[in-house]
Formats: sequence, C-alpha cells, structure tokens
Amino acid sequence: MKADCPSFGLYVHIPFCLKKCAYCDFFSQTDYSIANAYLQALLTEASMVSEQYRERTIDTVYIGGGTPSSLSASQLAVLLGGLRERFHINADAEFTLEANPATLDEEKLGVLRSNGVNRLSLGLQSASNTELCTLSRIHSYEDFEKTYSLARQYIDNISLDLMFGLPDQTEGSFRDTLNRAVSLKPNHISMYALKIEEGTPFHRMGEKLSLPSEDEVANMYLYACDFLEKAGFQQYEISNFARQGCLSRHNLRYWKRKEYIGIGPAAHSFIGGRRYANQKDLAAYIQALSRWEIPPRSEEITLSLQDEIEEEIMLKLRTTAGLDMVYLKEKFGYAIEKTAASKIREYVKHGFLTHKGNTIAFTPRGFLVSNTVIADLLPDE
Repeated sequence: MKADCPSFGLYVHIPFCLKKCAYCDFFSQTDYSIANAYLQALLTEASMVSEQYRERTIDTVYIGGGTPSSLSASQLAVLLGGLRERFHINADAEFTLEANPATLDEEKLGVLRSNGVNRLSLGLQSASNTELCTLSRIHSYEDFEKTYSLARQYIDNISLDLMFGLPDQTEGSFRDTLNRAVSLKPNHISMYALKIEEGTPFHRMGEKLSLPSEDEVANMYLYACDFLEKAGFQQYEISNFARQGCLSRHNLRYWKRKEYIGIGPAAHSFIGGRRYANQKDLAAYIQALSRWEIPPRSEEITLSLQDEIEEEIMLKLRTTAGLDMVYLKEKFGYAIEKTAASKIREYVKHGFLTHKGNTIAFTPRGFLVSNTVIADLLPDE
C-alpha cells in the first residue's frame, strides 16, 4: 500500500428480503435458495476489486439491501470474514450493516461484532403497529424495542430509519414516532418522506391510498427538523440527523463526491472519474462471476466537466454545509455567484436559501422544494 493512495468506501448489496415492503423498489427477492451461491459470487467480485486496487485501503463499509440481517449467522460470518480477507479495511473504519428488527438475534450480533461491524442501521420506520402493517413490515414496534435493547449490548453506534407521509399517518402519530425514537437515545436518525415508486404495491393501489396532504407532509418535516435539533441532533443532510461525532462517514462520502466502490447487482461505484453500476440481474451476476468475468453493467460513464459541475451543485446542496461557490469556481471554473446571482437573491429573499460568505445552503423550508431550486441553479448545457 502506498502512503499517498487515498482510502475509498465500499458498498455491499445483499438482494434478499423475507418479504417485500409495499413501498420498496430496491433490487431484492424473497427466494433465498441461491443465497450461498450469491455470497460466493459476491466474494469473487470482491477479490477482483481488491486485486485492482490492492494498494488502497477502505475507511467506510456499508452493507445494505435488501435485508442483510436476514442472512443466517453462518452466512454473515462467511460474508464478513471474506470481505476482511480480501480488503485492507482500516482499523478505525466505519462499518455499517442495515438490519430489520425482526431478523437479529444474539448469535448474529455476536458475529457482527467479532467481524468488526461497529454501526447498525435499524429500520424502525414507524412506532405505530398499524402503520407498520400498512407498510408490510415484518416487525412490530415491540419487536423493535426488544431488538434495540439487545443490539445496544453489542454495538454502540445505532442509527434509526423513520418514514413520514405514510398512508393514514397523522401529524400526531408521526410526532409520537419521533418521541419514542428519541427517547431511546440513538446516535443517528435518518428520516425519509414516502415516495410512491413505479412497480410497487403502493403504486398499483393508486388513489386507494389515503395519503396526507402536501401541507401535512411539509409540517411533519419542519416539525421533525425543529424537534430533533432541540433533542440534540444536528441536521447535516436533507434526511439525516446525528448526535455530535456520529455523522455517517459513508453517507457523507456520497455527498462530498469521494470515491467508493459497490459490489453486487444494482450496486453503484464512483472511482477514477467514472460512475458505473452493475445490472439488476442476479442470475447473470452469479453466472458471470462463476467464470471470473466482470459482472454485466447497466451503465458506465466518464464524467464530463458539465457532469462534474452539476454533481457538485446537486450533492453539496443536499447537505446543510451547503455549496462553497469559491471552491466551485476554482475547481471547475463555474462562477455560479455570477451566472445565477439574481436567482440566488430571490431564493434567499423567500427563505429557501441562506447566503453566508462564499456559501449558499438550504433552509429546512428550502429542502422541501430543493429539486426545483437546484434545477434552477444548474448551468445551461
């Protein structure tokens, strides 16, 4: 390993779930019959990647899905041990695994801790059993509480996933979820608005879904931002809040445009000025790697200067730290403070942006209309 080689992040996709949630369009399946074959293929891809980047270390690992915690304890041991054998993972690396509260037990938690997992992302989503049932979640709130208490004995750093804007959800029930979540003193909270994705059961239900109004969803978000700040959580990205020292280093890598590699079908990578993604095809993935071939790609792009500028604007504005306009000009030659001066002033005037020194950033109200504002600030092609 060369001292001047920067570390990169590693994302590992586990495409298995015991049950598909009604809102989820992530790539996963409920058939576990090929799980062992998949793990072998995954570790083969890991070998190929580690050989290509053997002089570089890894400082963040994120295992997502799907439901990684639905693998058996022995499968988790094979996966985690295999990753450690193949990659130079830094001693102080942040090592996260996503988990469903219904699929963790003491044996699995012991395997996670002994293999260096030091952060859990637990999918609570809601403290209402009625809302969990609507989402097709396989856990109850009581299951979550038991799992959370057990997990705390093994892993110190725990993040909770929450959702708002759910069918039949009220502002009151969402506030109750926030109260219960904060009372458990997690280190981090990720909070996502429900999006109706094409091809999901919710999408097929159409107008049968009784969704909160746009104003109610906005009120939920703004209340949560204020409530979590008062509870000691720093908002550092549109959907993420953390106690001091507990920001997700892996997620920040995405928004700061630092390099990472994804392995597994549907996994995305950004390294060497290129973005690429593996196809969402489990059979083709396993077959290719059984022949020691690079898995089929769904996209592969070398970023142009225009791409770099657009990404810098879009991704930095997702964070509360905002966009450094001087850095944008010095790094990419784009003077947004001149080309979009009138638009920036207008959005500041209406309370959607702040402009302090060289930096523009969204306010909580601004995050609600961030897609519109960002599109308006991007340079013309």
